[in-house]
Amino acid sequence: YALDDPRVIDHHAEIRPDSYYGVSKAYGEAMGRYYVENHGLRVFCLRIGTVRADDDPRSPEIATANAWLPLTPEQAYERLRATWLSQRDCAQLIARCLEADHINFGIYYGISNNPRQFWDIEHARREIGYAPEDSAPLG
Repeated sequence: YALDDPRVIDHHAEIRPDSYYGVSKAYGEAMGRYYVENHGLRVFCLRIGTVRADDDPRSPEIATANAWLPLTPEQAYERLRATWLSQRDCAQLIARCLEADHINFGIYYGISNNPRQFWDIEHARREIGYAPEDSAPLG
């Protein structure tokens, strides 16, 4: 999750769930695609990052927020800074999906314009005009 790590995961990445929760998310995306193809629905799958009730990416409990991951408190904070999604940007991402009448199916990562982004948001920028306004702090 370091700022100088160039790796980025986009919507084409192989699905590799790390928990039953991840399996259920993958199932939901597949089911969404099925309903687009077979029933003509419009489906947007949002891979939403870390949205906080207090909307603050610097909250002290961040270090324990991802207790299921084998991370040190510093690594957990670094991960959160990369995956943080402000409430305002989350609302905008949802609105852009609702307004995108030219798209029937899409998978988009939801994070703010953070200094380190290991999830790709360029796809959402291009396809639906997502333009995050917030950013997690550098340190």
